Amino acid sequence: METKDRVPPAVPSIEPTPVPPGGGYRSIAFVSNRGDGHYYQIYMMDSNGNNVQRLTQVNAFDRNPHFSYDGNRIAFSSNRGGGFYQIYLLDLQTKRVQQLTTGPEDKTNPIWIFDSSKIFYTVHGDNEMKIMQMNADGTEARQIRKSSGCNYAFSISPDGNLLAYQEINRVYNQILILNLTTREKKVLIGSDDVANYGNAMFAPNGWQLLFTADFMLHHTRALYIYDIVHGTHERVISDNVDRGEPLFSPDGSRIAYTAKWGVTWNIWVMNADGSNIRNLTKSNFDNVDPTWR
Repeated sequence: METKDRVPPAVPSIEPTPVPPGGGYRSIAFVSNRGDGHYYQIYMMDSNGNNVQRLTQVNAFDRNPHFSYDGNRIAFSSNRGGGFYQIYLLDLQTKRVQQLTTGPEDKTNPIWIFDSSKIFYTVHGDNEMKIMQMNADGTEARQIRKSSGCNYAFSISPDGNLLAYQEINRVYNQILILNLTTREKKVLIGSDDVANYGNAMFAPNGWQLLFTADFMLHHTRALYIYDIVHGTHERVISDNVDRGEPLFSPDGSRIAYTAKWGVTWNIWVMNADGSNIRNLTKSNFDNVDPTWR
């Protein structure tokens, strides 16, 4: 018997401001351990899966690449310095890598804002997680929010006004948005009996969110689109395959995501309505963390 999607809570009183998308979608950067089966490095390919290039090559783990909106730089996290993960910047023209953060605690999940002037990222403490903001050169780091729960994948609206994030603790599992100007916080979706929400990522139009959820408790996550204005959501794709890390192309027409078939993860793309599904990587190694250029 088909189980209907749950009805999300009331519409938040936050009006997003649509901003035209930047960049193009000629390429997708991603992370893979295809080099030696162990270390994860950053690669780039055409948006059809052709012309795969290796961008980093170190005996360390490079993760979470994210393109600047002009497409010239990639922010990423790495433990290449030894010890904790830090945020780094790769210039695609000069191939120069610059370390932006230092100190104790892992820093991961860098996200650029629309004008590429600032980068948001996550700091993992012993008993709390923080979302931070810094200038693109690593200066003037400041805390945006912290929680005793887990703040996993998050995203910034195209106009830079809203922060969407997932929060998990022993009581609840939620996707929320925070107005960075007024500090108003709203729960978009929340439940204590859903196995997993995650990967809340803004669309280029500023009023939709991609997210993953296991509403059916099948232990496989499906992809959904949430309408912030109307407070509704619809399932884009769902079957018995576990999916994650969904991300709209800069023009909003396509979605890249990861899917696990067997024991490895690979990168797939589809149209925003769930049609024209294609496997880009087709590898026996993990291919994860896709980001559009």
